[in-house]
Amino acid sequence: MPTLADAGYTVVAPNLRGFGYSDKPLDGFDVGTVAEDIRQVIARLGRDEEKVRVVGHDVGSAVAYTWAATHPEQVEQLVLMEGLPAGLEPSGAGTPMLQGRPLWHLAFGMTPDVPERLLADRERIFVEFLLRRGCYSPLTFSDEEIEAYSRPFSALGGVRGALAHIRAIPSSAALNRKLAEKKLEMPLLAIGAELSFGKYMAEGARRFAHNVSGAIAERSGHWIPEERPGWLSEQLLAFFGAERLKAKQVA
Repeated sequence: MPTLADAGYTVVAPNLRGFGYSDKPLDGFDVGTVAEDIRQVIARLGRDEEKVRVVGHDVGSAVAYTWAATHPEQVEQLVLMEGLPAGLEPSGAGTPMLQGRPLWHLAFGMTPDVPERLLADRERIFVEFLLRRGCYSPLTFSDEEIEAYSRPFSALGGVRGALAHIRAIPSSAALNRKLAEKKLEMPLLAIGAELSFGKYMAEGARRFAHNVSGAIAERSGHWIPEERPGWLSEQLLAFFGAERLKAKQVA
């Protein structure tokens, strides 16, 4: 974020509803509603008349796609990282988020009520497992960082709020399939990690977007922003700058 800001971009990075210290309502976790949340954040900041560049990771990637698909006139460029929109994944795409081991937490999180009971007073164990086992290097996250992520997850409504995004996948998938009937036109950069989505990010994005470029973060697991921040900054600035250069050449 500081690197992008130093390059002249205004960076806004809100917690989605259900995550961190954002509100944790009882419903409204489908990607359509959450995308509208973020659109309204931008409007409240007085930038609703400007085009934006939207960058999303994991759940944020799904939300970013929906924003771009429902309001393409607002999104100048789109970056999807380590997460394809529900319902639009390519058949056979592997997503070994936990260093090649089969995913289990999505089915666990989609189960009503049980995770809340089983994770009570054990939230940090779950957070630490997902963060450290999802990395190329288990030393990526410090104990202090894991504690910072665990604190809101352990608070009232934290587990329910986070898992509500998973539980909304069926309704999100139905919306995405309808939106994908018209492919995105804006430039899209799809980034996958070597130990996770990899090439499947770009392959998947080409199913719902015309102008797709791809990149793979080597020596990285699922958490690219934390594992390869310098590399990621370079990718984003090159992508944003390349489109700026094209616009000047056309003008």
